[in-house]
Amino acid sequence: GLPCVSINQFSFDIETFSHHIADWICKKFKKKYWHCSDYDIEIIDVCAITGDVICLLIMKIQASEYCKQPN
Repeated sequence: GLPCVSINQFSFDIETFSHHIADWICKKFKKKYWHCSDYDIEIIDVCAITGDVICLLIMKIQASEYCKQPN
């Protein structure tokens, strides 16, 4: 038979994911997430068998304390 090549393409929206993670972290520490002013992502490793990717995400975000509402 003829040689065969199988190509699978998976996409991942890192920008949307980053914003969700920043919001989650801020909520965990009782902060209000406003925006991300800069981010960088580095691919650490890719598994040749599964295609799993390990990345390091570094973000510079703007967050603030929640204001307490007067009673």
